[in-house]
Amino acid sequence: MILFFDSCTRKHSPWLLKSIHRWFALLVASGLLLSCLGLMSCGGGSSAPPPPPVISVSVSPTPATVQVSTTENFSATVSNTTNQNVTWALSGTGCSGAACGTFTNVTSSTVTYNAPASVPNPALVTLTATSTADTTKSGAAAITLTTTAQPISVSVSPPSPSVQVSQMANFTATVDNDSQNKGVAWELSGTGCSGATCGTLSNVAATTVTYTAPAAVPTPPTVTLKATSVTDTTKFGTAAITVTGAGSGSGAPALVQHVSHSNTQGQSVNSYAVRFVFPTGSGNCVFVAVQSSGGSIPMVSDDKGNTYTQVVNNTDATNTDITLFKAPISHPGSQNLQVAFTNAAEFVAAEASEFMNVDAACTLDGTATTNSGASTQLTAGNITTSASGDLIYAFGVQDGTTNPIKSWTAGSGFALLGADISDSHFTEWQIQSAAGAINPSATLAPSNNWFMAAMAIKAGSSGTAPNGIHGVHDLHLSLHAGQGFPFTVQFPCTTSSGPIVVIGNAEPGNDFTALTDSNGNHWTKRGAVSGGASGFADIWDTDMAATTCSPNMTVTISKSGVDTIGSTLIFIDVSNCGPQPCFDTEVGFANLTGDQTSPATNVPAASAKPTTATGACFAAMGVDSNSIIGVSSGLTGAPALFLSSTANPEPLDFQDDENNGYAVVYNPGTGGFTLSWVENGVLNGWANAITCYKGPQ
Repeated sequence: MILFFDSCTRKHSPWLLKSIHRWFALLVASGLLLSCLGLMSCGGGSSAPPPPPVISVSVSPTPATVQVSTTENFSATVSNTTNQNVTWALSGTGCSGAACGTFTNVTSSTVTYNAPASVPNPALVTLTATSTADTTKSGAAAITLTTTAQPISVSVSPPSPSVQVSQMANFTATVDNDSQNKGVAWELSGTGCSGATCGTLSNVAATTVTYTAPAAVPTPPTVTLKATSVTDTTKFGTAAITVTGAGSGSGAPALVQHVSHSNTQGQSVNSYAVRFVFPTGSGNCVFVAVQSSGGSIPMVSDDKGNTYTQVVNNTDATNTDITLFKAPISHPGSQNLQVAFTNAAEFVAAEASEFMNVDAACTLDGTATTNSGASTQLTAGNITTSASGDLIYAFGVQDGTTNPIKSWTAGSGFALLGADISDSHFTEWQIQSAAGAINPSATLAPSNNWFMAAMAIKAGSSGTAPNGIHGVHDLHLSLHAGQGFPFTVQFPCTTSSGPIVVIGNAEPGNDFTALTDSNGNHWTKRGAVSGGASGFADIWDTDMAATTCSPNMTVTISKSGVDTIGSTLIFIDVSNCGPQPCFDTEVGFANLTGDQTSPATNVPAASAKPTTATGACFAAMGVDSNSIIGVSSGLTGAPALFLSSTANPEPLDFQDDENNGYAVVYNPGTGGFTLSWVENGVLNGWANAITCYKGPQ
């Protein structure tokens, strides 16, 4: 029995009030009162507003090493509130008060830490920043105190980019252990150039600079950018810049784009889609690495009819298959690659890469190889090449069932292209300077079963460089059911001329709360929108004048709770952005939600009206049920590129990017567009979000 009454407008007899009190006690004891009160109010039956975003605080730098009697500057960032004010505090298990250090130059978001004259025991001090908007939220930096000065070291990021003639790229120097914070001095040099023929530097600052490539490619095409510490001129870091031709390949092999897709886990599939984030260019080479278990040997095709040749196929002792493919792009504009199995396979995952300045036929140099074992050290086996300057391309997997992987590390001379620790596969590459034997290697942690394959492809002068704003690396990250947070993942990236954009979907009631990375970039949550059981369509970015990227970058993902059904994040580093700030504030976080109750061919959703015609707009579409299988922008000459990895049959829940949709539209013009999503069944609740980024003017 439940009593309904209006406590706002009616009076009751003492007997009735006592009865009501008894019923309230019963409801409280049974746990029903809170749920009942959630459905009732004096003003009617409207539901309570959603809770505000959870405030979080991050402190930079962390960790930090500070010599006694020296200083270090720290800053705090408060997310999900306009109130950026914090209070600062010091603590340590081996110290208190001034023995832990002191503060000077205290502001609402920055502080100077003054190390004590002696090292406490233990030598660890914690610096805490507490939000004044919510004093229950704080962030901390771990400070290790030392008695002697650590040597200054300098690194430059990105370390080995390709820059098209007459185009610009931003670089950042990181100077460790420089107590004077004097930064670096920048200079250019090259064995085949001098002065302006190597390029020019502008926007010169203590730790950042803009490089403009020369109008002609030097011979050889490598230019060295050197950053020398002002405090200690014997310490410097360098970046090796490969200058490429406009519209055609020239010089050493250079990465155009890379995509890494999630694993279907134990679901059996006959086809699996791998989708580049930018259409392929004429004369370039595409490489595809496929992992599978059981089923038939895979075949690869694309939406423009290019021919994919199997280079290697092998199976290890755990019944894991690795197959490598190569394809010269004679029909440019391909974006959708299909991996097909005559007999269904399980645990399917794939990575694909596009390179320019490679032999026009993608000619194999030496015999491709595979190898397997159980340790922390992976090797693909020896390849003996006949030509210098070969592109060495390697793919590996961890295929054990114990000790989930924590990290991938590229082998000596190699750089990571993809490094998925959630689904345990990676790719790496290098340019072999001299012909001869090479055994590609890598490291995984912790030790486990592994399987690795590699091939060598001859260099050449064939290819097309991407024009305009475009994505480079594309990591589809599947966060499995039961995943705890914070969770640190790897995202190898190489561009510094645009933001990193993250589009994703968080499970209902458990949204992402923060992203931070090992390079110290500032992450902004542009918004999250939910259609109920659709979960949250999220978009984040690092919209800075010079996002710092590196092949070894890690990103830490935070959530308020453990995933119960799984979520998805897709990381994309964007190159050749327009004027800063690159984020199109006029579009902002465009979003729309709906509830589909009957099948339809298309679902018109969110709209955007960019302010630059040459920009790029990224979108996430979360759905309750069934699957998104395509998307349209409705624009002539600016189609929406579908970025979701879909399989047939579509795996359930978290596997293979869930059942949600993701897309990008390049060069959308300024007239506005509305995304129309294609589904394979009734979606029920759905939520769509779009953000746009300015293109070059």
